[in-house]
Parts: sequence; structure tokens; C-alpha cells
Amino acid sequence: MIELQNIRRSMGARELFTSINLLLPARSLSAIIGRNGEGKSTLLRIISGVDKDYEGNRTVTAGETIAFATQEAESHEGESAREFIKRRLPNYEKLNEIIENGHALLSGNKSDMTTYSDALEHFTQRGYFTIDANIEKAAATIGLPESLLEQAYKTLSGGQQKLIDLAMIMVSPATTLLFDEPTNHMDAWAKRSFIEWLRKQSSTILIVTHDRDILDVVGTIYELKVRKLIEYTGNYQAYLRQNRVSTSTSIHQFEVDTKTVDKLKKQLVEAERKKLRCKANPNPFVPLVIRLKKQLAEIEDELEKPSAWIDQRSVADLKPDERKRYEKYKTTGL
Repeated sequence: MIELQNIRRSMGARELFTSINLLLPARSLSAIIGRNGEGKSTLLRIISGVDKDYEGNRTVTAGETIAFATQEAESHEGESAREFIKRRLPNYEKLNEIIENGHALLSGNKSDMTTYSDALEHFTQRGYFTIDANIEKAAATIGLPESLLEQAYKTLSGGQQKLIDLAMIMVSPATTLLFDEPTNHMDAWAKRSFIEWLRKQSSTILIVTHDRDILDVVGTIYELKVRKLIEYTGNYQAYLRQNRVSTSTSIHQFEVDTKTVDKLKKQLVEAERKKLRCKANPNPFVPLVIRLKKQLAEIEDELEKPSAWIDQRSVADLKPDERKRYEKYKTTGL
């Protein structure tokens, strides 16, 4: 299980998140959506543990392991795509070296024999004895020819490298798999195969994606919007229904709060006028002015024009007054 509590993250003067809270249950299949530039990939890097430049708490349950393709991963000179994948698997190189030196260890002392025995057990548990076949199967699933696995990683195109990174995550024995826009370089056949692969997995999976075919098979959608993370239970169709209700409600609340602010401002002007005219001591209008200023500040601190988007089919289900308010506040250019 992975949990984020009150995560704040800025990029220069721009605040990406104000208070992100997330509890990622074991064996869940979830997605993060949001407009470009909202910080989805940055959030994924925080979840993975790669990005540590944030405020707040990140908790990972003991025994939890995470597979995530980072841009910082460098390939060695002449290293094939297959070798690149293996090297990035948890403890693969270390365990493989111990097993390859097994004859020497078995003829050594008791400690050496225990080292070999433990390595053999972990290598087996992680499926590393069949890793080559697993890599080839993963590559085939996402449309990569087997011959490409033998090419030097550095000679591959950017799209091919992204797919190799994807294959690395797919064959990883990690308990949590994190994907960032995995279908960007897939054709329709590969995407269908990948979605079928997703359906069969027992790992915890979190995907940043705009792909509606993937969003239709997840169990939870997290929307990153206006520096906050909003959770929706269900797939994309369920999200659309819930988003219609929550967006309409937020627009209505914004209008109510705006009218309240206007009313408080008028009351404050009147209270200030009466305070100046009053000669009594103590002046009974002083606490009234203080109270009105406090109320006004509390509402204005939280008052923010809603980021409103509802799909066209759901717009048709809105009541006339709701549709009119939505047309006034809807976000354009999406």
C-alpha cells in the first residue's frame, strides 16, 4: 500500500499541488487524468519515490516494491534492449552473478552455501529463470518484434525506447506498477493486447493516461484539477456521470459564495460608515467590522472560479438552469 498525505509541490513560482492525499490500495487498477500541465507525471514520480522535492508525507508499506520507468535511466555502451531491461529489474544482476558462481559457493563454507541458497530462492520467486521468455512475451504483447530486443538500446527511436521501458515494467516482479501514458506509441492491436494484459494482473497498477479505452477498464479514476486530486469510483463512464454532478454542484456553490461575498462587502461598507459616526465608547460597531472582515476573508480565501468540463452527452442531461450556468463557466480549449 502507498499513501500520500498533504503533498505540496511547486515548480519555481508555480504551485502544482496544494494538498494532495492519496491511498493506493493493494491489487487495485487505477488511473490519473487531468489537463496537460497539471502535474500528472510529477505526481507519478512522487508516488514512485523518484521525486523527493515536495512537502508532506509519503508512506510505503513494508515489502512494497515499485516498478517505474524513469528518464534518468542510462543505457551502457552497446547494451542491447534485452540487457537494458534485465539490468533494471530489482536485484537481477546481483542474484544472477551469485547463481553463475554457484559452483564456487557450494564448495565453500556454510555462509557461502546459504548465500547461494537464498539467491536461488529469490531468483525463482521473482520469475527470473524464465525472464527471457517473459521479456519476449511482453514485447510481443505491445507490438515489438523480438529482433529489436537484440539491438543496442541507444540506437532505438524514442518511441521504441518508451516501449522497451514499458516491457521492463510488465516483466518486473514489483508489487506496484506505475505507467505514464503507456499507449502513446502503440497501434490499435498492441493497445488491445496491453489492455487484456492489464485485466489479468494481480499487482497494484496506477496509470497516467488520456486513453479512454484504458480508462474504461480501471476501477478508480483520480482527477488532478486546480492543484487538488479528486477521486472517482468506477471506470470512465462512471467518472463522466459523477463529474457532471460534482461540476454542476461546484458551479452552483461558486455562485452562492460570490453572492455572499457581495453581500458581506455591502454590510462591511455600512458597518464602517456607522462605526465612524458612532460616538459611543466602546464603539459597538468595531466588533461587527472585525467579524465581517473575518467572514469575508475566510470565504475569499476559498473562492476560486471552478474548472468546469462536462462531456457533451452529459451536458444534455443537465437541467436548463444547470446547463445555462455550465455554459457560463465551462473551460474552453480542452
